[in-house]
Amino acid sequence: MMKVLFFWMMVIGVCSSSGGDEKDHNKEAHQALCDLLKAAVKSWGEGGASLPAKLKTALEKTIFGSDGGENDLGKIKAELPKVYQKVNSNVLSRVVLCGQPLLDDMRDNQARWSGHSAPHDLLCLCTPGNSGWPLNLSGNEKLCGKEKSVWGNRNAGWTSGGQGKDEMIATWTNVTRECLEDDGRTGDLQKALDDFKAKLKQKSSDVPKGMYRLGTSKSDDYPCSGNGKICVIYHIPAKPEHSMPWWMDLEKALQIGEDQKEKQKKTEEEKRAKDDQKQQKTQRQGKAQAEHTPRTAALKSTKQDTTDNEQINPENTSNPIATLEDTSSTPISLPSSWLLSAVLLI
Repeated sequence: MMKVLFFWMMVIGVCSSSGGDEKDHNKEAHQALCDLLKAAVKSWGEGGASLPAKLKTALEKTIFGSDGGENDLGKIKAELPKVYQKVNSNVLSRVVLCGQPLLDDMRDNQARWSGHSAPHDLLCLCTPGNSGWPLNLSGNEKLCGKEKSVWGNRNAGWTSGGQGKDEMIATWTNVTRECLEDDGRTGDLQKALDDFKAKLKQKSSDVPKGMYRLGTSKSDDYPCSGNGKICVIYHIPAKPEHSMPWWMDLEKALQIGEDQKEKQKKTEEEKRAKDDQKQQKTQRQGKAQAEHTPRTAALKSTKQDTTDNEQINPENTSNPIATLEDTSSTPISLPSSWLLSAVLLI
């Protein structure tokens, strides 16, 4: 009985040890980039028609790239873009596409570059490198959350020597495509961008000033080449007319949007304050008028009563004769005999 118990304890210990040795390379970097791409796709909606111009342009670059190529979401989800089919070309070598900036003298020929778009950067971050690295290190390795079987269990990958087309197709189909879907759980675009930026490495001992790195790499003359380096190097151009990484354009567009919202909010608050002042003034005027009306009515009533009394009072009559007649019992008219005597005397 003790031997059986000991046997099962050993089995459990071995299984636990194996699980503990499992390593998912670029797990956090992939998750941050994938979440940001999903948030961008959700914001893009049906072609970004209702979006501000700056944000629409930035999202278009984030999802499709800035080369004026395909911008149909359904088509880019369907298959690896044809531009990657010529992987044996020097301008499609991994070190050029994932580790080097867009060079002025290669602009006409360089199909892609680091920071071209989020889907492109997922290829750099999640496609096995030389001899299938890092999936060839042990039987428990993962890359961007996927097991080796996704890439056919082969010790092969995308390098700078013209190999890796099959591995790129597998990455696009099994990794990139998932990040181009709005799964209904997508969070806020700004938060997704902040989380993504938190995974970038800058100014460390192996990242030169003016560069950001996403993923694992060691310092050498060929960064993110696939030879022990599965990553993306973002170059910050010294001249503004040079192409900026997609996420920096997105950051600027979101900031402009926030500034506009803040400005609109301030304008609305000022308008609301003016409306409140106007309403309060109207209310004060109405109250003053209401208080004044009864007093005016009372004054008018008093004046009318006085006038009526004056009209009724006989002392105020304009006919003095009538007044005398009214106030005395003696008639005002002289007798006719007196008038006759006066005539005879004359």
